[in-house]
Amino acid sequence: MLILALAAIAIPAIGQESAFSILSPSQRIATFTATTFLPNQFLAIGTVNPNLSLNFSAGQLLKGDPSTNIRNLVQSRLYLGLESEVDVEVVSILWKNKKGSRTAVGMNAGSIVQLSLDRDFLRIATEGILPDGFGEEVVNSKGISVNAHVFSELYLHKVRSFGRSNFGYRIRLVSPIAGAQVSTPELELRRINTGAVNEIALNYEFTTAFYGVDPNDLNAFRPRPSMLFSKNSSFLFDLGIEQELNPKLKIGLSVQNIPGQVRVSGIESTSYSGSIAYTGPQFTLGQDSLSSVFNELVQFNIDSLLPKVTTNIDASIQIPFKPVVRLYAHRYLGEDGILALSATIRPTAYGNDLRTSAYVYSRSNKLFHLAYGLNWWTNNNSFDATIAGRILLAPYTRLTIGLSNPFLLPRFGQGSVFVPENFTGFSISAGISIGFYRNESL
Repeated sequence: MLILALAAIAIPAIGQESAFSILSPSQRIATFTATTFLPNQFLAIGTVNPNLSLNFSAGQLLKGDPSTNIRNLVQSRLYLGLESEVDVEVVSILWKNKKGSRTAVGMNAGSIVQLSLDRDFLRIATEGILPDGFGEEVVNSKGISVNAHVFSELYLHKVRSFGRSNFGYRIRLVSPIAGAQVSTPELELRRINTGAVNEIALNYEFTTAFYGVDPNDLNAFRPRPSMLFSKNSSFLFDLGIEQELNPKLKIGLSVQNIPGQVRVSGIESTSYSGSIAYTGPQFTLGQDSLSSVFNELVQFNIDSLLPKVTTNIDASIQIPFKPVVRLYAHRYLGEDGILALSATIRPTAYGNDLRTSAYVYSRSNKLFHLAYGLNWWTNNNSFDATIAGRILLAPYTRLTIGLSNPFLLPRFGQGSVFVPENFTGFSISAGISIGFYRNESL
């Protein structure tokens, strides 16, 4: 009862389940830490799962005047962001022990790319400070945040059953390989304009850091086996519990990516900082001469606004593996299928992301296995529908294909790319699987 998955490719939306994550046993146990809805044995090789997600639609940004669109977007969002993750299952092995417990071991490689622009930063860039002209305003902005990291991972996963309860845990050794980070430790802007007082002050600091790669010579990067272990290797933990309410229904809770970050130390970082404070000329009509007012203006020095560059050769950064809390229910639909419902919470710098999912997985016959469903990103009220299936090609050999939102995918034509207005991301899956699935059961 061996299952072999080769070169499966899936692009689900970040932080959500996809049809492929329900269809694939190795993805299923990674998503639902304490699940026992698994075959007796499973082997995956070369599985690739890239993810892409935007917190706005293409039409909201590109249709019409972009600067006007940004002003409209920042009124309803705390930030504009893009996130992408790629998870590569180099090898993953899962088996059922004699006492009914499950064990999985594997090696993964992955990447994280995150880009966010703070709402206040974008508003100042498009409207300026005190756009109405008079008053007082102090802005503390998160500015720009960029994270791009490549890492390797070794893991051990256990699921044990005690009566009607299941307990699962995954120990992950994560080793950063290469990456870059741009952060904004400080961006404060203060403006007072009351007619009698006209002042403006700005303090800023931007920091950049690279490790494992020379930004001036990216082609010189060469992966090495030693990258699997380094002084920056850290452990992350996933925990889960699942309870059988009746023979047809189980509910569970998973907490993943504990403690939520991986530290990279002993690297070089560069900070660019500056500040400026300016008080407009103070004068009284009929008393101060025009020459004295002019002297106040020409004495203003802008040199302090120019960035001061500081290099730290022994800096450290944090790779943001944000904790994920997932509450789920698996409803047995018969001998060959389940309904999977889940609510997922993930903290961010701007609050908590909430996403809900509903998927059906069915093995109604030997020729075709199907998973389909819907994700709802509650914060942005966006939906993502995906479907994936396994088609029998030969004895025990199946082709896996999947797609999300087919009518919203970018299209090529007449030398240009057409992006639908409602495009917020997409998912595609394809691959080959070999083995038996008849022993999957709740």
